[in-house]
Amino acid sequence: MKQRHPDWGPDQIQAALELIAEDIADPGQDVKSGMGKVVLSQVLATLAAPPEEPAIWYDPLYPGSGVSIQGAGGAALAAWYAYDDASSQNVWHLGAGPMGSGILGPVDAYTWQGIPLGGEVGVSYATTLGSLTILFNEDSTASLMLKEKETNRFLTSRQLQPVLYGAPDHDPRAGYWVDPARPDSGFFLDFQSGGLAILWFHYREDGSPEWWTIFQPGYLNDGSQSMEVDEWSSGGCLDCVLNFPQVSPVGQASLFFASSSSATLTWEAGGLSGVYHLVPVVGH
Repeated sequence: MKQRHPDWGPDQIQAALELIAEDIADPGQDVKSGMGKVVLSQVLATLAAPPEEPAIWYDPLYPGSGVSIQGAGGAALAAWYAYDDASSQNVWHLGAGPMGSGILGPVDAYTWQGIPLGGEVGVSYATTLGSLTILFNEDSTASLMLKEKETNRFLTSRQLQPVLYGAPDHDPRAGYWVDPARPDSGFFLDFQSGGLAILWFHYREDGSPEWWTIFQPGYLNDGSQSMEVDEWSSGGCLDCVLNFPQVSPVGQASLFFASSSSATLTWEAGGLSGVYHLVPVVGH
């Protein structure tokens, strides 16, 4: 494994072996069998290069949640949109760090508290969720693992595949966007078959993280198209079994690109409204 991936250090090798291991004995990590059995003949055959383009990934067993990943220059930014274990409200976690040949991480994943939607000033801070690793496989899937950083205890895993609602457009506008003057929100854009999907990461009035979605088949870049903004809740949390989330509309938005590196988002949702002047974060 080290010969094939000379850029990997001990942390990457350990994480890859744990993700590849076949679970035996009690489910998950346990004192009898650890993370399971490593089948050596499958180790190298399963590893692949990381994706070259930004993409949204999801586990079919956990609908209404997933991970948006964008890499550039040997680093990557991954936002995991999911649900809180206690309240079932939607929540997002953020991990950023080096992207190796076939692996992201292990990196620290954080839960953020930030400036409420519509706010312009305030303090943002993060608490550590755990250590996040994503391993990319030859069959265009990926394996995600979250471990407790201090104890190395296994917390949860996901088997990911790309979200496909059409043929990828290979659009240079795909990826993360922000308004530098408005630190209350971030956006991940995905283009397929002329359609547009947006993950909108922001904060509630109490500063807790929240996310909305926008999906528009046949997206028109003229600024006049009104797109529905949806809110998700009660989905599968980190330790929950299969649970179908609830979706409800919260407003409308329109998006216009002046160029591949400049866009304007006009919105009215959740009893608030505003205009964001967006620029790409990485990869452009």
